[in-house]
Amino acid sequence: MLLRDLDRRLGITGRLARCFTDHRSPDRIEHTVEQLVRQRVFALTLGYGDVNDHDGLRRDRALALACGQEDILGERRRRSPLHEGVD
Repeated sequence: MLLRDLDRRLGITGRLARCFTDHRSPDRIEHTVEQLVRQRVFALTLGYGDVNDHDGLRRDRALALACGQEDILGERRRRSPLHEGVD
């Protein structure tokens, strides 16, 4: 939660996320660019350098909470786990 508080104070991930243009279809996305950037930055800070680590980290409740996810258990996902990885 220290990372979350520091990020809120400094606004680093928000400023970084604004560097990207999101061309995805809004009705097909579940996470904002800012949420994705925040997850990546926090994971790197925690020592998870490989993007493959994010597959396991998506079940990390503390990281979900730190990234601002309200549904930390993933029970109210817009897309079912059956469709994960399918676009």
